[in-house]
Amino acid sequence: MTQNATLERPQTGQGASLELTHALTQTVYREARMLDDENYADWVDMLADDLLYHMPGIETRYRRDKTDQITDLTRMAYYNDNLTEIKKTAFAAGNRHGMVRGSGHALHAHHHQC
Repeated sequence: MTQNATLERPQTGQGASLELTHALTQTVYREARMLDDENYADWVDMLADDLLYHMPGIETRYRRDKTDQITDLTRMAYYNDNLTEIKKTAFAAGNRHGMVRGSGHALHAHHHQC
C-alpha cells in the first residue's frame, strides 16, 4: 500500500479495517515525526487543501445550557485557520528555525551570509 492510498470509509456502525487502522496510525506517526523534526515544509505538503484547523475556546457553563461550543464555528476559537493560514504560520516557524527547501517549494527560506 502506498503512503497516499485512498481507503474506503467503513459503514456507520462498523469498525475500521486493520488496513485502514494501520494506514491512519502510520500517517499520525509520520506527521508527528515531521513536527518533532521541525520539518514544516513536508508536513504542510501532507495536509488536505480543504483543511480547517479549528480549536474552540471552551467556556465553563451550567449543565442545562446546551450551547454548542464545539462545532459552532461562529463562536470564539483559539485557532480557526485554513490551509493558506497554516502555510503562513509554518513558513514563519521555518524561518525562525532555519528551514531550507529547494526553490519552487511553497515553503522556501533563504539564508544570507554576512
